[in-house]
Amino acid sequence: MTQSIQDAVLKALGEKDPNIARCGIKLAGVLNIKESVDKIIPMLKHEAWQVRLTAVQALGLLEAVKAKPYLVKILGGETDGLRQRVISYAGLDGKPPKGQVPGKADPADEGEEVWQVKKAAAIALSQIDPDLAEKPLLDAMKLPNPQVAMAAMSGLTLLESPKAGERILPFLDSKDTETKKAAVICLGKLGYAQAAGALLHVLQDKNPIIRREAVIALNHIKVNEAIPAFVERMKDPRPEVRSVAAVALGNTATKEEGVITVLREALGDSSWEVRKAAVDALSNLGAVDAMDAVMPLIADSDEKVKRSAALGLLRLATVKEYRRYE
Repeated sequence: MTQSIQDAVLKALGEKDPNIARCGIKLAGVLNIKESVDKIIPMLKHEAWQVRLTAVQALGLLEAVKAKPYLVKILGGETDGLRQRVISYAGLDGKPPKGQVPGKADPADEGEEVWQVKKAAAIALSQIDPDLAEKPLLDAMKLPNPQVAMAAMSGLTLLESPKAGERILPFLDSKDTETKKAAVICLGKLGYAQAAGALLHVLQDKNPIIRREAVIALNHIKVNEAIPAFVERMKDPRPEVRSVAAVALGNTATKEEGVITVLREALGDSSWEVRKAAVDALSNLGAVDAMDAVMPLIADSDEKVKRSAALGLLRLATVKEYRRYE
């Protein structure tokens, strides 16, 4: 990062336009600009909750010890019982974050902070002071109770703990299906690239639920080595696996002949979920040469497939019309 970029980010923090200020806050956190902390802390009182949210998240990324009292204040101001409040507001106990109202951002009572900011403050405090939540969760993973281990995995994933991936990876060998499934899901959410090789092996698991989650996890991690494996899973005996494999292929941005061919074949799958996923994937890939194969599906027996086919054809037609040199 050049000095001029850092200066531009710091300058953005002082802008009156909330969108510019929020962008500056976000970049300061992502780029780890420690000099921004003193400018970000006052933004915790910004009138727009979205700006406050971004400020809290950035302070967590920056591990800004100076901000700890301000974040504690967001969670009630008391240090007694802080660990439990952090766990509760962050949802680290496996329950919805304290105060969460689905689809609602505004506080229930005037003067209260929105739950999104409280959740972010709890996570930020955990990043600043790992002893608050990260260490107890890491310790919990050593216990023989599968339920406790799964809850700890989920909590570490939510915190995006840098130690989470390494500690969760061994659970892919668990004999307990639910524990193994939880590990696969968490590694995918973390985007833990070091788990890609192990997850490719998990794709061969005899349990279709595990195979499905492994495809989804690899779709999150995004490594080129997974593409042939996704193609192979398009032949999986279970439709729930084939459908997510099609979705994953649609996210690869590849125009390899083998990928397009297997997706075209999937347009005739007996499962409507697979047919729909194949249509969406071909559309996402801009596979204009597959338009002729998609066209019959605008008369499919399933309404969802028909709609996807119609929207996909409109998109592909536009791509074809404006195709440029590649």
